Amino acid sequence: MRVDPNSYLARFHKTPAFPTTRHERACESVIDHLASDRRISALLLTCSCARGQASPQSCVDMTVLVRPEHHRQFVAETWPLIEQFILEDGACQALQASVPFDGIDIGLSSGQFRPGPHGYATGPDGYEVEIGNTLAWVHPLLRRGSYLAELQSRYLPYYDDGLAQRRLETALAFAHNNLDHVMATARRGLYIQAHKRLVNTVYEFLQALFISRRIYPITYDKWVREQLVDILQEPALYDLVMETLAIPALNERAFGQRVDALRQALESLTRTANTPSS
Repeated sequence: MRVDPNSYLARFHKTPAFPTTRHERACESVIDHLASDRRISALLLTCSCARGQASPQSCVDMTVLVRPEHHRQFVAETWPLIEQFILEDGACQALQASVPFDGIDIGLSSGQFRPGPHGYATGPDGYEVEIGNTLAWVHPLLRRGSYLAELQSRYLPYYDDGLAQRRLETALAFAHNNLDHVMATARRGLYIQAHKRLVNTVYEFLQALFISRRIYPITYDKWVREQLVDILQEPALYDLVMETLAIPALNERAFGQRVDALRQALESLTRTANTPSS
């Protein structure tokens, strides 16, 4: 598959690839089935196959992009037929028989992205992840009209800088808050709650880190090595994240060690984010 030299994939030296012929044939079958629907602005290969990271046990992730005015009708009338096709198609069935879960994981997007709720104990929302996996870390399998190009022009290489700065400040504030709660709960023997707070801090740290670099993340709980080592070129931060989450025992001393190390990285990122650019 040829990659657009100006795409996100090319920028980070990623090349779409299918791990087996079963994956490729199932994908081609879905393309053939959807190609005649004029409401579809694009069919996008996403996730691990799009980045050439899929294994034989991976599914084929795809996103159907339609304009907002077509979305409701598409969901009501066409989406059940697409799901039925995937269940009954021979190539899709062959792939399904060889992978642990869904062989084809297909989603629908209208290209309307909105920040979600982010509470003190919820962890980050999916705003950057959704944009990244719809417009950035994708390979178009078919496209029709200008809608995909319009969206990519609006959101790539990154969305509005003012909004990004506000979201960076918010992510950092929630990360500091979660980290401050880790030891308070650990000292009370609430170790599972302390661990949840620590995990949320890591996720919010990753969210803030990617926003500060103006690079879309892939996700916060998968492909972390690829994102920190290969994409951001931060192997030390990958080691920090893995050491933070690999707690040998749920006790106050172990949480204290993790909090101290993660706090240093978070405070460093906060100082960087608060330093005016020249």
